[in-house]
Amino acid sequence: MVRRVRPVVAEDADALAALHVRVWQVAYRGMKPDEYLEHLSVPRMQGWWAQQLAAAPEHQSIRLVAEDDGGAVVGFVIAGASRRSDLAEPAGEVYMLNVGPDAWGQGLGRRLLEAATATLRGTGFTQAVLWVRPQNSRARRFYEAAGWWPDGTEFDGVIWDVAVHDVGYRTTLGDHPVLPVASGTASADTT
Repeated sequence: MVRRVRPVVAEDADALAALHVRVWQVAYRGMKPDEYLEHLSVPRMQGWWAQQLAAAPEHQSIRLVAEDDGGAVVGFVIAGASRRSDLAEPAGEVYMLNVGPDAWGQGLGRRLLEAATATLRGTGFTQAVLWVRPQNSRARRFYEAAGWWPDGTEFDGVIWDVAVHDVGYRTTLGDHPVLPVASGTASADTT
């Protein structure tokens, strides 16, 4: 069970790296090359996370983790200002949302997503976007159940040394509740 959703701290880098690798090896099986997934490295990911947490780019203003009852990090979300240039008005963006496979189906992803979108709304954004693999039916069902819809945009590029093709999703931010972080629910307060 999730105890709380809280802001990421520098000491979370190792736990985030291990979770990141585990999630990708399970969730992206069949969507990324097996060789790539098998060679994901926790030490390399630790370096990436340490760098991100030490000097986060300005647009990554929202970084939250979810902890279980024992204090272990079981999920995370990173969000901020959208990097897309095709939008008529400024938007927020969910860059990454990952939940450990052992915690799937427990509402944790929804809590992290609500926390991120509430914070984006509190920052003044009225809409948010994200990217998802077209073949990632689990993620697509999750986002659509949360009120997101495919917006017809596509992205082709290389991320983490792998060619990707993603589809854009969008939502409005007017109806998401703001919930407190410390009590174990989501919050717009990430400071």
